[in-house]
Amino acid sequence: QIEFDTLIAIPSVTTTAGATGITTSVATVAGNVTSDNGATITERGFVYSLSENPTIVDSKAITTGTTGAMSKEITGLSIGTTYNFRAYATNSAGTGYGTNSTFTTLPGDPSNLVASTSGKNSVSLSWSKGNGGNYTIIRRGESAPANINSGDLVYQGTGTSTTDSGLDSGTTYYYRAWSATTSDWSLSYSANYTA
Repeated sequence: QIEFDTLIAIPSVTTTAGATGITTSVATVAGNVTSDNGATITERGFVYSLSENPTIVDSKAITTGTTGAMSKEITGLSIGTTYNFRAYATNSAGTGYGTNSTFTTLPGDPSNLVASTSGKNSVSLSWSKGNGGNYTIIRRGESAPANINSGDLVYQGTGTSTTDSGLDSGTTYYYRAWSATTSDWSLSYSANYTA
């Protein structure tokens, strides 16, 4: 008679890069427990923190189930903040993790955008920065700019005022402002604008 025990190992887990449904305080993350590697999954979900490669001692968002795809809406996040997250699963052999990924919550909207003429061909602009938005992006057009990438870029920086000069006299201009977490707004920018 031959007797042997099958080997078990920590679960195999993947993390889906990025997040969906991102707001100022919520994001939905996804991943997959591809194998339990011979031992029943006792817990699975996502770990997240401000530091790279979070573990189960950091914040956790637990999901139901054992193997297969999973997703979870994480709530209570800080505004305009970059989070690291990983999918994880635990069995009797230990905890397996997917690769580290990141997302950035949206900054708050800027407010109180005021435009006043400061000369025949210039307009003075001032505003209040959005909460969590280090940068403000201001766009101008002869019709209201539809989004953060339309119209002429007037300002992108960390201040709260600027002067737009070289304008055509007798022309009506429309301005809109967005908050962003980076100067090129590639990481995260406010869902709404102030006009």
